[in-house]
Order: sequence, then C-alpha cells, then structure tokens
Amino acid sequence: MRRLAVLACVCARLHAADGNAEFFETKVRPVLAERCFSCHTQTKLGGLEMVSQASLAKVIVPGKPNESLLLTRVRSGEMPPARNLD
Repeated sequence: MRRLAVLACVCARLHAADGNAEFFETKVRPVLAERCFSCHTQTKLGGLEMVSQASLAKVIVPGKPNESLLLTRVRSGEMPPARNLD
C-alpha cells in the first residue's frame, strides 16, 4: 500500500510537469504529506527535500519513470521505510 501511494506521487508528478499546479496541490502534495514529509521537508531533510515540484525534479525524470530515483527507491522497498530513520 505504501509503495502504491508513493508511486502515485511519481505518476502524478509527471502529469504535473505539464504545468498543472492545481493537480499537484490537490493530488500529489497530500500523498507526499502523508508518506514523505516526516523526513523530507526543509527542516528534516532526510537527504532530500520533497515539498515543491522544483525539489522533486531532482529525483523524477519526466516521461522516464525507470530513470527516476524516487521510483527506483519505491520499487526496491527502500522507501518509504516502515519507521523514521532518525
């Protein structure tokens, strides 16, 4: 279930790359907030900030999900972890 939620983020982010900020705010950000923000925000980086579309561009290659670091980590089961890695 966790993997599917983050995978949905990836797919949604790729859609948002077309300039659909409303889609990002209503569909992507809520999933990120639930699954990612406990570690990946400006104050708790976890090595990556995932608060904005711009910051996600570092780990997502639009149109090439197999080259996207975020999708690679989700598929491997590495992310999201079962608990915080503090």
